[in-house]
Amino acid sequence: MKKRVPFIALMLAGLLSASIPTAGAHVSPDPTRIVDPAETPDCEEFVPESYTLPGSDDGKKVSLDVYVLLDFKEGSEVAAHQREAELSGDRKMARKARREFKSLVARAEESLGKAPTSYEPLGIKLNFKKWDLLQPLESDGSARDRTADSQSIIDLSKEQFGGTRPRGFDVVYVLTDLDMTAPDIGNAVAGQADCIGGVRYDQHAFAVGEIPSYENLEAGPLTFYYAATSKIAAHEIGHLMGAHHHYQDCVEGIPTELDQGEVSPCTLMTNAVDFQSLNFSILEGAVVRGHALDFAAAND
Repeated sequence: MKKRVPFIALMLAGLLSASIPTAGAHVSPDPTRIVDPAETPDCEEFVPESYTLPGSDDGKKVSLDVYVLLDFKEGSEVAAHQREAELSGDRKMARKARREFKSLVARAEESLGKAPTSYEPLGIKLNFKKWDLLQPLESDGSARDRTADSQSIIDLSKEQFGGTRPRGFDVVYVLTDLDMTAPDIGNAVAGQADCIGGVRYDQHAFAVGEIPSYENLEAGPLTFYYAATSKIAAHEIGHLMGAHHHYQDCVEGIPTELDQGEVSPCTLMTNAVDFQSLNFSILEGAVVRGHALDFAAAND
């Protein structure tokens, strides 16, 4: 997801949003590819692999369990203290390391606090279930050189778990305090999912997002980029749950923003944080819930 795009491009994206499928209540069609499968990732969905229309399923509550990796500048120091405590058996150092780590987790929990509200109307509990640091140290105990490249961060998270998501979790999300970069767009990237519909695959259920410096900017009665960190996380996890940018519209996003004085009329899957609200569109929600029922529920 990009941090910002020209307003006219965003509005055109809203006008071109796809319509809601009219097929059966809960559908898992064969994936359709528009290019040679050999040239695309094995999980890049060009049409929804699964979706459910509102009110058409049994209303089952689904837990979408997330393993969060923290990529913070303080991570290497905290990890060094953890390592020192383990090697020396120093209880005082161990307590210090635990306090430091809990402080990082508290910071992350506050930043991600609004993300679950995006999924609640879909009958999905977005559960940030476990917290850890993203590979802060090299094998010799020295601090790892941090990378701002978004795909490299995703690759590091995969490497940490041996290439696949850990057992008992649906997706892995990296929260970083870096200003990320990506090829061709520089630091305009705010987040990235490994691929669309990645929740179906152990090796692709990974995403990363920033804590943006521009969050909650106030200008008189208006707030810009309200809950931006939560929106980025909910958006990228939405990609892993099968949602595309072109499922968004710039009407259904208005209700969740009015209470905050936010000028973000578009729904969660719009491709720019500038105009992004916390709620999914009906189409986005149908796809996300379908994937949760078929793929996340299978991992409960």
